[in-house]
Amino acid sequence: MLTVPGLKSLRTRFPQLQIGEFLGDAGEGYEEVLRYVHDDLKALRTIRLLRMPGDDDPLTCLKRGYDEHGNPLCPLGYRLFANGHDYEHGTTKWVCRQKCVRQPAPDIALPQAPPAEPLPRQSCQFADPTRPLGYSLTTGLSLPDGCIRLARDQPLGSATWKLRMGRQSYAESRNASQTRRGLKRSPWFGLESTAKAMLIGDTLSLAFNLARLVRQASRAACQDLAP
Repeated sequence: MLTVPGLKSLRTRFPQLQIGEFLGDAGEGYEEVLRYVHDDLKALRTIRLLRMPGDDDPLTCLKRGYDEHGNPLCPLGYRLFANGHDYEHGTTKWVCRQKCVRQPAPDIALPQAPPAEPLPRQSCQFADPTRPLGYSLTTGLSLPDGCIRLARDQPLGSATWKLRMGRQSYAESRNASQTRRGLKRSPWFGLESTAKAMLIGDTLSLAFNLARLVRQASRAACQDLAP
């Protein structure tokens, strides 16, 4: 695993650099990386989940207190809502907002469980009309049972998560261009010529992009001049 040594080297070379967020694929979703990003970088862990068999088993989810996406659950099996992230302490607050009052069936239920019926307000001690946020808990480095692998700082799949994760494509646009030209995995991988091949590939990509932009601009100009 070269991620943590690479980040340590980066901080040594640029000690004034403030890293507020780390984006990564599931290959970075190991405890060592997640712990370093949270505890040492003090950054958001926008890293895709490293999944394991059985993560989506309903009984497992109910026992551990969160679903397969690392989203905390209330004791009745309803997913909690993120209610803000504390950047100073690296913690996220989760609340139920009395979801069981509006939604009869829990989000996570056992397959053999009978169909749920609307719960009376008094059946849940957190369904208090004077306290609309209801049940709450706080997560930080880990989830309630100590799991770090599925712990994240914003709800997976939420609009905020998708917006932040979408920025990863900006960094990988070069990789996509290299893949189209058969240079993502160079035949000279590990040899001195690899750097030269990658440089040639980048030059070709820039040249093709420049030609495409000139062609598009020329077409637009011709359309403007057309009677």
